[in-house]
Amino acid sequence: MADEHRKKTSQSKNAARLHERAKKRNYLRPAPHEILSERRSVTPPTRPEPGKIDLGVRKAVKTLQDAGIETFESCEGGRGHAYHAPTVAFYGTPEAGWRAVAVCLSYGLPIRSLQRVWSIDDGNEPTGPHWEIVFKYRPG
Repeated sequence: MADEHRKKTSQSKNAARLHERAKKRNYLRPAPHEILSERRSVTPPTRPEPGKIDLGVRKAVKTLQDAGIETFESCEGGRGHAYHAPTVAFYGTPEAGWRAVAVCLSYGLPIRSLQRVWSIDDGNEPTGPHWEIVFKYRPG
């Protein structure tokens, strides 16, 4: 009986040690929503309202529109929103994405990624492409 207890204790210590080692080596990556919750958020999440720009991306949308970039969709991301992270979608030529990145960087907006997207609509027909900028946290 004592041997079984010692064996279980030893196994749980080894498991805990392996888990800590994996965390240090970044083998256990957090989910995207966990990353967002760890990062600071400039604005608290708001309740989505159709036809209105979410507070969490209002600054980014205005900055891009003022630079002549034609945005058509935006979301501050999070629970109850269309995107998991703050995102602004816009139309444009292949160079428009890079121009949008330049604008965001010059205004200090926290870009996570730039994506070229083709959506698959009803009837399995691809539409697009359009651009999406995903932010690290809500830029305000």
